[in-house]
Order: sequence, then C-alpha cells, then structure tokens
Amino acid sequence: MHFSLANWQIRTDARIAARDGTTVRLSPRATGVLAELVSAQGRVVSRSALLDKVWPEVIVTDESLSQAVSELRRSLQDPSVIITVPKAGYRLGYRALVEVSTQSIPEFPPAASIGAINPDAYALCLEARGEIVRCGAGSLERAEALTSHAVELAPECARVRAERSISLTRSHAYWSEGQYRLHKARKEAQMSVDLNPSLALSHSALGYALAMAGHWEAAQASHATALSLDARDPLILHNAACFLMSSGRSVAAVPYFENIGALEHDHIKGFILAA
Repeated sequence: MHFSLANWQIRTDARIAARDGTTVRLSPRATGVLAELVSAQGRVVSRSALLDKVWPEVIVTDESLSQAVSELRRSLQDPSVIITVPKAGYRLGYRALVEVSTQSIPEFPPAASIGAINPDAYALCLEARGEIVRCGAGSLERAEALTSHAVELAPECARVRAERSISLTRSHAYWSEGQYRLHKARKEAQMSVDLNPSLALSHSALGYALAMAGHWEAAQASHATALSLDARDPLILHNAACFLMSSGRSVAAVPYFENIGALEHDHIKGFILAA
C-alpha cells in the first residue's frame, strides 16, 4: 500500500515514511496498525479489531497496541496523526489520503549510515519502554532482559545501547537486586555516544546515568545536548525531567511532563509514576 498522510509519503511494503528529505522506518506492528486505520478511511477502528488484525493468533495485551500507536505518533512527528476515541478505539486524524507513486519515495538509507538498526532489536526496545512506563511488578527485570536480548541482536547499534543503558540505570535506582548496575549503564551509554554522537537518545542515556552517579554538571551538559538534538522523544523528555527533579528543580520539570502528555496521550500517567 502506498499513500500520503500529513505530507508523509508512506510505503507499507517497505515500512518507510518520507517527508522533506527525512526518511523514517516503522516497525512491522506499527505499519500494520497504520494500514488498518488507512483502510478504515477515517472511521473509528476498535482496539479489539486492531489486535485481531495486526496480532492474529497471538495473545498480547492492549499495551502492545498502545506502544504501536505511540511509535506512529512519534515517528510521524505529530500526536494528532492518530486520534484516541475513548472507549471506542482509534481513527486517523487526517482524512486527505492520496495514492502516490512509489517512484517519488526515496529508498531507506543503508543500515551502516543509521547505526545498523535491527528491526527485531528495536521492537524489543519498544517493549522494554512499555515495561518501564508500566511500572508493574517485575517490569524492571523484564525491561532489562528485553534490552539485553536486543544488544545481542544488534551490538553495534547506538540506539539499542542507549535503551540498554536506560534500563540498567532504572534497575540501579529502583530494583533492590539492580543496585550494582550503574557502572555498566554508564559504559553502555558512553558506547552509544561513541557509536553515534548525533543520536539524542545516546546523550540522554549518558546524562541519566551520570546524574544517578552524582555528576550533576556533566549530566546537565548531556541532557542539554540530547534536547538540542531531539526534544520530541518522550523518553528523552522523561530523563531530563527526572534530572531536574533529582536536582531539586521539580517546578522546572512540569513543562517536560506537559509535553510528554501532548506526545503520549495514553501513557502520561505512567511516565509520571516512572519519574
């Protein structure tokens, strides 16, 4: 399926979206959700229908669907691209969908140029994010296990290393058995920065680990760099808010959570609890 949505040109077969020279890759589940919403032509699609279509014969929770929707809003840089209809489901926020020629859509860049992103590894990282935000019993252990597997699949991927670092730092802070994880978390974050110095999440992960170790000035510099590179990733905003709160600047953290709320309608409570 080839279509345009909010000025994005999207190919579901290749799982890519392109706009103004920017190309992003979508996970298989996010692509499936988007395809179903496009097929509905603006009508509301229930959560159960989306789960049945995108996860056939697989038992998953509603959280998997929420994560896919959040990925689409983040990747397409617009929280209004998909509208949550309370107690009903989801619908597209834009109705002007036009079939487009595949000739006008650029190929996705080679893996080497974007840090060798492995779709399966990234899917594990998205699941880990969900566990961190959910804050339930055993969530930190599961997040750590998921990111560990992701690193095994894509050891040279800066994003995966950053996600691993964040899960380790949270384990150090909030899990009694994870208190010795901080050194490894800083090592993973630094490796992520070395692999891709232009990746915002790498600097965010480093700032998160540095703050937990009490290196406030270095942590602030890392968070500032992360925000200058990407101020729309809810996890980056969350890490910066946690830094402000831990350094006694809770009032300054409020706008960060307000922005998270705009980007993550379904998970703002979880982000606040995680902080």
